Amino acid sequence: MRTYLLALLVNVALFSQALQAGDLHFTDAEGKPLAQVMVTRTPTQVPAADLSDDGYAPHGVTNRSATTLTRFSDAEGRVSFNHEAGQYTYRARAQGYRDVYFDTPEGAKTLQPLSHEQYIASYPSNVWLSQLQFGGDETLKKSFQLNCAFCHQQASPFMRNERTPEQWVSVIERMNTYGARLPDDEHQRVAELLQKEYRQLRENPEQVPEPRQWEEHLSEIQMTEWPIGDAFSQMHDFLLHPNGLVYVGDNLFDRIYEVDPDTGEYTVYKVPHDEDAKLGGILGNRFEVFPKMHNYMGVHSFAYSKKDGNIFITPSMQQALLEFDISKKEFIIHDMPDGYYPHTIRTDDNDDVWFTMALSSQVARFDRSTSEFKLYDLPARSIKEWLILKALPFIFSMDPENRPTPSPDNESSGLPMP
Repeated sequence: MRTYLLALLVNVALFSQALQAGDLHFTDAEGKPLAQVMVTRTPTQVPAADLSDDGYAPHGVTNRSATTLTRFSDAEGRVSFNHEAGQYTYRARAQGYRDVYFDTPEGAKTLQPLSHEQYIASYPSNVWLSQLQFGGDETLKKSFQLNCAFCHQQASPFMRNERTPEQWVSVIERMNTYGARLPDDEHQRVAELLQKEYRQLRENPEQVPEPRQWEEHLSEIQMTEWPIGDAFSQMHDFLLHPNGLVYVGDNLFDRIYEVDPDTGEYTVYKVPHDEDAKLGGILGNRFEVFPKMHNYMGVHSFAYSKKDGNIFITPSMQQALLEFDISKKEFIIHDMPDGYYPHTIRTDDNDDVWFTMALSSQVARFDRSTSEFKLYDLPARSIKEWLILKALPFIFSMDPENRPTPSPDNESSGLPMP
């Protein structure tokens, strides 16, 4: 054993000498190479930024993001970074192993295995979610996944915490006010099953299947991240523009971020609104519990004109279409007389702008040559649905706090939300 250890130490020493500056080599406790080790490089200093507008950059101000870079080791356990001592910290992460932190991107690094219990706890949320059976009711499970997993990562450690059925019902009802459509008659049953089955999973974690392994192609890619906004932001849609810049919309704070991926610099542009506009726009302030909020328009989805590159944005909280002039860096508001909840948007080769009106169940077309809108009604599936859609102007004339809302069901009848 001593001879084996001595030989192993000599081999590691010789290998370390052979590594070039900026080269990392990852092995397990037995000295075998580890592939697909995820190594993230983070700056030690965050660039100074002007965040004087309630924690955000003021309109038109350019800041630089603290750009992080992630690469994965190859089949030999190797990965390389430019050697810039003192400017970055590094974290190495691999499935089934403990994270390792270091300051210099070179040399051999040994990763220690997690215990069996720690490894199961590290499984991603989706494999935990796969084991919720909802009492064997596959239809109920699909309804939960459709309505409760399209915005949030279910079955995370936070979500698996013990809650009473009453607490779960409260969460479900609040999420339905934000846009989820879990049918009313399923709330209590789902709440009881979540409490019961999450508890069973916590007490019997060995029944959770092992996740699929990270794949070989990861060794060929790198990920660059630019932190923008803060914990209250909701970065909703983004657009990679032909001009090489990336545009990102903050739905809850009516801002778009213009990011230069080559430099990490970003400029914030604040969407204007009428002086008498109210938080939440025509939908009302659904986020009253938030300590700060600025969603008068609700920046939703992006598309760009193939003619002049201007960006068109659906403002989900208003009856309007937004246009951002990429040359002048100015917003143009195209007011729309009808329809509710501008949602998904596209442009065509004629330079017309098309988008869905999710609440009024319509498709809208904006003719740029005439600045006119045309709305196309989608067919109602029943008399009840037709009546509800026709009643929307009256419903929206009411105080948002007192508006009636159709009870959602599995067919989304009443409000199909295209």
